[in-house]
Amino acid sequence: MHVICPECDKKLKVNDSQAGKKVRCPDCRAVVAVPADDEEEGPRAKKTTAVSAKGNPKKPAAKKPRHADADDDDDRDDEKKPAKKKSGSGMLWLVLGGGAAVLLLGMIVCAGGVWFLFLRDTATPANPDPPPVAGDPKAPQVMLASGRFERSGDRLRLTVDYDAANLPQGEKLGCFCVFPSDQKNPRLAKVFSTNELRNAPKGQWSVDGVQGPAAPAADRTCDIVVRLAKDINQVGAGKEIGRLNGVSLPTAPAQLVMQLPKKTARRNESNPNLIEFTLEYVVVGQPPGAGTVWIEADIVDEATKERRRVSLASFSGAAIKQTETVRCSVICAFRPGDLCDLFISDVQPGRGNLVRVQNLRIDSGAPPANLSVAISGVQVRRTPTPDTCNIDVDLKTDSPLQGNKIYQCAAIFSVNGVAQTPVSFGSPVFGSDVRKGTKVSATQVRMPADASDTCTIIVREFSNPAARLGQIAGVGIQGSAAAPTKDVVLTRLRVDRIDDFNVNVQLEYEFTRKPDPQKWYTLMIQRSDIKDKGQPGVIVLQSRGDQMQMRGEVTRKIFRNGIGTAPRYRLWMAEGVNPLDAIKKISTVKLVTAGVASSDPPSGNTEIRITAARIESDQRFFKVYLDYEFNTDPVPDHNYAFLIQQTNSKSAVSSFVKQGPGKGWKKSGQVTADLLPAFVGNGPEFRFWVTKNKATEIKGVQCSNTITAQVGAAGRNDPPDAKTPIQITAATFTRLQAKKGGVAIELHYKFVNGAKPNANTVYGGFFSVKGGNPVQFFQAKGSQMKAQGTLNVYAPVFLPPNPQIDVWIFEGGMRNGIVSKKKRATYRLR
Repeated sequence: MHVICPECDKKLKVNDSQAGKKVRCPDCRAVVAVPADDEEEGPRAKKTTAVSAKGNPKKPAAKKPRHADADDDDDRDDEKKPAKKKSGSGMLWLVLGGGAAVLLLGMIVCAGGVWFLFLRDTATPANPDPPPVAGDPKAPQVMLASGRFERSGDRLRLTVDYDAANLPQGEKLGCFCVFPSDQKNPRLAKVFSTNELRNAPKGQWSVDGVQGPAAPAADRTCDIVVRLAKDINQVGAGKEIGRLNGVSLPTAPAQLVMQLPKKTARRNESNPNLIEFTLEYVVVGQPPGAGTVWIEADIVDEATKERRRVSLASFSGAAIKQTETVRCSVICAFRPGDLCDLFISDVQPGRGNLVRVQNLRIDSGAPPANLSVAISGVQVRRTPTPDTCNIDVDLKTDSPLQGNKIYQCAAIFSVNGVAQTPVSFGSPVFGSDVRKGTKVSATQVRMPADASDTCTIIVREFSNPAARLGQIAGVGIQGSAAAPTKDVVLTRLRVDRIDDFNVNVQLEYEFTRKPDPQKWYTLMIQRSDIKDKGQPGVIVLQSRGDQMQMRGEVTRKIFRNGIGTAPRYRLWMAEGVNPLDAIKKISTVKLVTAGVASSDPPSGNTEIRITAARIESDQRFFKVYLDYEFNTDPVPDHNYAFLIQQTNSKSAVSSFVKQGPGKGWKKSGQVTADLLPAFVGNGPEFRFWVTKNKATEIKGVQCSNTITAQVGAAGRNDPPDAKTPIQITAATFTRLQAKKGGVAIELHYKFVNGAKPNANTVYGGFFSVKGGNPVQFFQAKGSQMKAQGTLNVYAPVFLPPNPQIDVWIFEGGMRNGIVSKKKRATYRLR
């Protein structure tokens, strides 16, 4: 079957199966309607023919007029007549007949044109689905429709619907964006296999990060093209099998206008190859809130006198401020001269389309100090979290640092011109890495609430912080300080469940204004499953304002019936006029997920007891010493693992000190190990515990107590020894046969270090068997307690044979915590 293109008059060959459909002309891309099989006769045939052909449509043959038949008869009758007589009347009829034919043809053409215009305006939809290209109906093709672009900074997001057919197997497709201003360089948006579209022939593509035109304001539309090739490297020159023209582009952002009123460059006093820049830029008008700005420099190479390009800094989106002072630096791989050119650009490669400064002089630095590590590429940026910043630095040295020695970066912030204590950041690095050149990065680095806009970055020995090996002063802190929304900011929160009755609480607090010396401040904790938030929480810390520091750390063990059974906890700080008036919340209520079993699990199953822990630091490793004792024989087919974790870690991840099957463990002994700080953290405090699991199990279950130790100091057992004014000198549990399981408890205690019983609170005694749930066996008011005494109590409980019993005393009221060390009791049978 053939049809004629109404736009370019090209004769198109189409398959019979396309009857009644539409095809696209391969030359002019016009839409051509193919007549249906049942449209070859009658009025509908005329309608289709008028649309699809200009040349030779099929139509019924016209009847011959009667006079034409007569003329034919006359011609046959007059064949023997002379030629002159024949040409007389025959020519007249020929002229008349030809005129009529011309008139009839003109009427048909006019009618056909009217029909074509009518059908084009009424039968064709406003946005027709792109038809296949006429020709081979089995040719591969991808129909594109509903294309649209969205702008994301200097990039575009493309969304387009597709309908694929007849795609071969195992070949590659490339989707390109062709911009009118740069048609020779189409932007590749997506590459995929034909097998993907064979499995999903209809759908939608959504592509982020499409590179826009070099001049965003020059183009308003874009063409989307699909090309087919056998290899991924050939898609750019592949066969075009799909196209969607004229897809609208979003309006380009307003042109950024920037000025650079202040700029300086100077050599670092300790490294002449280190150039430090201080640049103050100003944005004319409103900052764009999108796009990227690059700051680069061409520095003169003293040896070749050529200018060599180096990158200094870049910032994007909301980081482009109205005005800002940027301090940046670079270590040159060549000997820099005394001049450089500065370029600030919002396109790459940067040619300084925003700001260009030529022949900026590089000032000489002070005489070299006794520093051996060069610090460059420094970026210090405030974060949305109040009083925190992110820091990135590059370290490099040509000095023969010891490869196995550890070095630490730190930041020195200033408040009202007074330098504060250095704040360590990032992971420690070895001297061998510094010699090669390494990058140190850290997030959420704490800084003083009222810190100035500059700081000093230093490098020092990890084991000897006084030995400073590198320093760069006057580093600008970029970004604006986030305004705190509360009077107190709580950070680094951690709640660890010990058992159903006890939790450990750790956090840091910082006041954003000076505490009122006449008011009381109370840190509270509450289980998240308590629906009524108006209920009072449990006191973690309480103090009057004149005794509160502006910033501090809190570590407390809290005892309360059922407090250790919640998955999450609320913590907040409250202010009041007296200790009972803890109502006004002056901090955000923080919701904290309780520590999981692998981090600090309940101490109910203490098959092993860690009796002592010590951790020391040498030049490279942390040396760990753990004394342990099994309460029962180790299970041969169980695996036991001693674990270590930094106490201020918010993660549940821990590291192995030692592990192995039960058949390899002695019933008591010492575990030693050398651990790298890069794997376990920098301390200064760590917790240790033991887990066990069967060979068929992956996750271990804690089977020991948890013990905490600081680097360079002996460990302390849980609960902490701090603030334990009562000493239990002896405890005896006697099983009474006559009372069928009851026990008589004799407890000897005394207050130490000058402490006396608090008459305004209550004291209680608890014991546990093999680390099981605590059982309370006495409670007394402080006024009933003596500075030293003996308690004789009967407890109607049943104890197993040869039990291991721990006993301790707690103080209620405001302090709400354990006030004695645990004491192992003597057990006997009467």
